[in-house]
Amino acid sequence: MMTSYYFYNNHAVAIYAPFLIIAAFVFFKGLIMYLKKRDNIMLPLMGFCVLGWLGCETAVFIVENVDANMFVWNALFVFQAFLFPTQFLFVYGFYRDIKKIPIHIKCLLFVIPIASAVIMLTPLYPLARTAEVVTLFPRRNVISTWNTWFWVLAGYAYLLGLVTALVILKEHMRRPKFYRLSSSLVAVAIFTTFFTSAIVLLRFNPTNLDPTVIAVSVALLLYHLALSNANHNFYVRYAKGQAFDHQKEMAIILGNQGNVVDFNYNADRWFSSVGIALTKNTYENIMTTLTKKGVLISEPLEKENGRDIFFTDNGLPLVLNILSHDLVDKKKRKHGSIVTFRDVTQNRELIEKLEKVANMDALCGLPNRAAYEGARVRFNSEEHLPLSVVSCDVNGLKTVNDTLGHKYGDLLIKIASEVLKETCPSQSFVARIGGDEFIFLLSRHDSQKADAFIKQVKNVLAQRQNEYFVISAALGAATRHTLQEDLDNIIDLADGRMYADKKRMKSEKL
Repeated sequence: MMTSYYFYNNHAVAIYAPFLIIAAFVFFKGLIMYLKKRDNIMLPLMGFCVLGWLGCETAVFIVENVDANMFVWNALFVFQAFLFPTQFLFVYGFYRDIKKIPIHIKCLLFVIPIASAVIMLTPLYPLARTAEVVTLFPRRNVISTWNTWFWVLAGYAYLLGLVTALVILKEHMRRPKFYRLSSSLVAVAIFTTFFTSAIVLLRFNPTNLDPTVIAVSVALLLYHLALSNANHNFYVRYAKGQAFDHQKEMAIILGNQGNVVDFNYNADRWFSSVGIALTKNTYENIMTTLTKKGVLISEPLEKENGRDIFFTDNGLPLVLNILSHDLVDKKKRKHGSIVTFRDVTQNRELIEKLEKVANMDALCGLPNRAAYEGARVRFNSEEHLPLSVVSCDVNGLKTVNDTLGHKYGDLLIKIASEVLKETCPSQSFVARIGGDEFIFLLSRHDSQKADAFIKQVKNVLAQRQNEYFVISAALGAATRHTLQEDLDNIIDLADGRMYADKKRMKSEKL
């Protein structure tokens, strides 16, 4: 046999007090949220109904007058009647758009609650409840029988509750993962309410308190937490979506099979302008189409730098840097990737300019030693064979500096550099590697062509004489015929022949 536990007035009021505070908090907080952000109006309405229900439950233990007690009981059922449709509309609005419910459906939902208010709060209340009041529990008056209208309300409440539960069951698993917590809170709230109301309906309640109103108060708090969490997640996701859609870089999200899952506005705009539709496309097909349209794709750079593609857009050069990042979960399982296309045209142009400045001799405008070291790597291939190295040393620089000053020494270097630059064949290379030292890398020049080139340089230098100094240079050449020959040995041989030429020129002056 079930043991009963009854509470006296002051104990019962003390038990209900914290739940009254919860209901009041949710009511006022929900009302403020609605007024500020036009949030879900059903939450403060639910708070008002639960607050009224709890107030009536508390008043039952305080009010001694039988007629007043009867009125409180009837008011209690009115608050219950209005709670169920507001709860349904809240849950529906939480998962879907409440505005999509036709206005006449919303009105029909409140027909029975309005009828309950008319019947129970007017002289018509005997139609809903019998007038006989008896004392079943100590210090608490209750109605002796439940008649037809009570069962109408109960059936209406459980029907709406069932529909609400079905909405939750249908929508919960369809929610994105970031919405699952909020959805779970709503589900716990509605099913807790169902369970406790069933206890009361089946008379399994061993106390003179109503566990349903306590469960509804807790459910109200859970609804508030669910709505707050959902709003937070919504704005976070919305902000992230806005950042993704409006970021400067073009971004494409790919699935595991390389299929395009999503893309931002800039990606859609640019690829559409070149005639490529991203929807239902693949990354491989996109890159193939770009190649067919004349886009040059560089070899992969360092992993963190991706690769560049070179494109001509309306006659202007365009350089896009492609970076790809895998999308992995907490267990490091790959679920796709995000590819960004960033316009680096200005960056690449600036880098080229800086590289030119870094590799250019500031005085004469010829490549410097750093550029020469890079050229050695480029010319170390069969396409440049036979490769002739010509070592050049301008005569008289120290003498001009000592007698006329460094201003004229610089002028000597500038004039000599102009001649060397003019005479350097196409596809070949000349650089200033020291104060008065220059070097040529002559592509596809055998020894005969190299000797002819040296004579040409000497003749052009002889024609550039001026009133301040004589311009001449000692030159020596050596030729590399195969890649097996050490380039350093060829350079040393060219230097040796240059010094021999310088010694010969000095002896001729004597």
